[in-house]
Amino acid sequence: MSASSKSSTQSVFESRNHHDQAFEVFYDMRANSELCDITLKIGNLKFTAHKVVLAASSSFFRQKFSSQDEVGSYEMSLPDFLKPDAMAAMLDYLYTGYLRINTENMEDLLAVACFIKNEQVLHAILEKVLANVSISNCLRLQQIASTNNLTDMQDKVERFIEWNFEHVAKEPSFLSLDAKVVKDIIKRDNLKVTNEEVVYDAVYSWFMYERLQRLVFMIIFFA
Repeated sequence: MSASSKSSTQSVFESRNHHDQAFEVFYDMRANSELCDITLKIGNLKFTAHKVVLAASSSFFRQKFSSQDEVGSYEMSLPDFLKPDAMAAMLDYLYTGYLRINTENMEDLLAVACFIKNEQVLHAILEKVLANVSISNCLRLQQIASTNNLTDMQDKVERFIEWNFEHVAKEPSFLSLDAKVVKDIIKRDNLKVTNEEVVYDAVYSWFMYERLQRLVFMIIFFA
């Protein structure tokens, strides 16, 4: 074998835990505020992080940071509808890949996942949410699905509302619904009720809750 062929021989080393180790270091660096270059603010609470880590797992952050003229460290205010505890948990997930999802935090985590646009974690949260649709939360979940264009979730939640309308209509949250939402519900062909009086009573209760403001909508409902 010639000297030139010997010198061209090479081996390849692959570290199977390289990425895990790197993100463990990133996590420790964030915990110690080392080289953090972004501060996220919700209300009076602030969270420091690394732009490159957030951008790697969130299309929202990637687009936001790529379009910013600012370089170096800076502060970004996030919408108040995001809950600080949910954002803190999500930031930990972006660094560790671990997220605890339960019935107490699933709606808040869903709002954060939709906002940051992480499809993988969004799918996991949606599975938990759809497995725990109930009389007490279905109207809230319908609004979340509609606002974030989660069509599959919206279809499933609306079917739940149709099948359980008599109970849903007795929830306090039903009285606070927008007129359009109420109309969309009561006009559904698959609404399961024992008789039409159930629908009438539901609309009447909704109307009486704020009757002066809602008088104009009665014509719309029964047109």
